[in-house]
Amino acid sequence: MEKFFQFVDKLSMILCRIASVIFFVIVMLVAVNIVGRKLFNVTISGMIEIVQYGVLLVMVLSMARTTLTGGHVTVSIITGKLPKIPKRIIDIFDLVLSAALVGIAAWVCIRYIPQTYASGLSTERYKIPIYLVYMVMSIGLVVTAFTFVLNLIRLFYPDAGMAPVVDEADEMIQQTKEALKSDEEVNS
Repeated sequence: MEKFFQFVDKLSMILCRIASVIFFVIVMLVAVNIVGRKLFNVTISGMIEIVQYGVLLVMVLSMARTTLTGGHVTVSIITGKLPKIPKRIIDIFDLVLSAALVGIAAWVCIRYIPQTYASGLSTERYKIPIYLVYMVMSIGLVVTAFTFVLNLIRLFYPDAGMAPVVDEADEMIQQTKEALKSDEEVNS
């Protein structure tokens, strides 16, 4: 089980890094497009297509890491005040439902791969085969479904597998909190 936890952890990190590169490219292309349009009256053709498919891939590829590390935004107005058992029941329901829905989305994407391959469907401007988009989405969604299952396992067996993942960003946030706390103590 430990090997599987580590495999999913490494795979989610690789997918997240790919998403980061795609996002960086999108930001740079948008900036170049804006400057080019304002200064030289020249634009990058197919910019909308690049942004649409790029953002889709960024979202799907980064979901697994976000899920695994608990990096998503949560609102616990109601659940934060619940006793432990009802909160645990809601957490279980949430993780099972999320894993099921993401698994279904992955299954749908996987099923579309042969159809879009056979049809030769491609993007409008750059003629990127749509089946490649479905393949990448499938990978991201399958890994995300596994992360929901791993989080469910951690809920029942906190010591099973690897310890909760701490990213560099989490460490930086913690260091910032500690620095702010020490500044408050000095100023008090």
